[in-house]
Amino acid sequence: MTKDLAKSMKKHFGNRDKSTWDLWTEYRDLIYPFSKEEADFIFLTKFMSLLNNGEGTSSNVLVTGITGIGKDHTIKDIMRPFPYDNHFHFKHTTRKTIVGLGDDFTGVSLHLEEVSPYVYKDETFLAITSMNFGDNSWTIDYRDKEGHTKRELKGKPTLFLSCARPSQVPVDIYRRFNTLHLKDSPTKRRTRNKLVLARRNNPLKYQPKQAFKDTISDIFGNRYSVEVPFSDKLLEYFDTDNLPTQFTSKLSFIMDLISALEIVQGKDYERKGDVIHLTANPDNWNNTIRPILNMIFSEGLFRLSGNADRLFKLLFMKQKIAGWVVSELEDEWLSQYGKRPKYDTVVNHLNKLSDLGIVELDHTRLTEKNVPMLTAKLKFQKITFPYYDNGVFVSEIGIEGIDGKEGIDGIDKKEDTKNNSDHSSKNIYNKIEEHFTSLKNKEFDKSDFAQFISKDFTNRNLNGVFALWLKQGTIFEFKSGRFMSK
Repeated sequence: MTKDLAKSMKKHFGNRDKSTWDLWTEYRDLIYPFSKEEADFIFLTKFMSLLNNGEGTSSNVLVTGITGIGKDHTIKDIMRPFPYDNHFHFKHTTRKTIVGLGDDFTGVSLHLEEVSPYVYKDETFLAITSMNFGDNSWTIDYRDKEGHTKRELKGKPTLFLSCARPSQVPVDIYRRFNTLHLKDSPTKRRTRNKLVLARRNNPLKYQPKQAFKDTISDIFGNRYSVEVPFSDKLLEYFDTDNLPTQFTSKLSFIMDLISALEIVQGKDYERKGDVIHLTANPDNWNNTIRPILNMIFSEGLFRLSGNADRLFKLLFMKQKIAGWVVSELEDEWLSQYGKRPKYDTVVNHLNKLSDLGIVELDHTRLTEKNVPMLTAKLKFQKITFPYYDNGVFVSEIGIEGIDGKEGIDGIDKKEDTKNNSDHSSKNIYNKIEEHFTSLKNKEFDKSDFAQFISKDFTNRNLNGVFALWLKQGTIFEFKSGRFMSK
């Protein structure tokens, strides 16, 4: 180990007044006083390229949102503390841009604005979105003078794409990227406008500090391998048989996100050859990783667009145990969207959802006249990531659905959780059922539940419970903040 490298490692992993993460949160709160999970996600993605055991597609980020919401400005701000030697920002991205980037993407990150629809079909673009770090891939380009040319691409760039028209993004591209959708609101607009004026009057205040830039440079001088010892427990929490097929493709991203945070926050390390080995700290899961994952996957493992998205929402809003036949979907489409779709339109998009592993198509169901009819059953379920508590992953509330319906998190809590505690699914459910019986159409609010379940069972924990009960018809809202049982 060289003296410079030893000094770099000591600066990063040693005891400092402020950690790299502390310096980041200070900077983040200045430049992005909105959802911290949104900024943390972009920031941590940049570190995934340093992982020796990372997955290349983990570092593909698609940022969507209406024009003017600050997609590209946010990416640029978050990239400022990083070394700019291998970071390239393009205001308008065409096929010529992609071909002109060269052949070696090792250690490179790209920020691509206004991506032309033709880029999504470009061979080089498709190659760099699916390669792993350290991989090589062959591609063929066509140029006017040279004709068809064969190129060997090396390495995998970190990709940040911005898009104001997500409906133009092909579904296959969504599959390759982790999507961050920036939502707008009156409060956010007011805050954003004030921030624009404040930055204009005092621009230096919103620049990253040199100490922050130095410590990131130190981090990027090394390669890392991070072990996640609680990964098996996380997988065991979910019912693998009912998980969407796409979940497997996202496992590496989840591990890489955990690992990226460990690179920034880790203190204990072991050096083996040219690689720094770290072990992920489960304490970081609840505070940072879990909120990011629940934000990213709030609308599914990857996004849909156009009529496929509309059809999925119909299937999701009113799930049927026996499934939907096409005529029922036509009627529901008319009811929700005001226009009856063509039969072929519904069937084509059902086939697309089937190809993506979102629905299961059944051709064996018969009408009363023994005529086969296509039936679609929804396989996809929203994934909600659990808390990590005393070596066990547990749901936030731990309540299965009333009358055997699906629970708040969409997934039952595993048997190896604390079954004998007041927060176990069985005990909480029994107490709530008894409480419903005693109420008999009397008014109640969330504080009633907090009192009889547990002093630690707060109103915040109960928000999801009440939302489910309202949806299932177990209770109905009587007036603001209070409810009536049925």
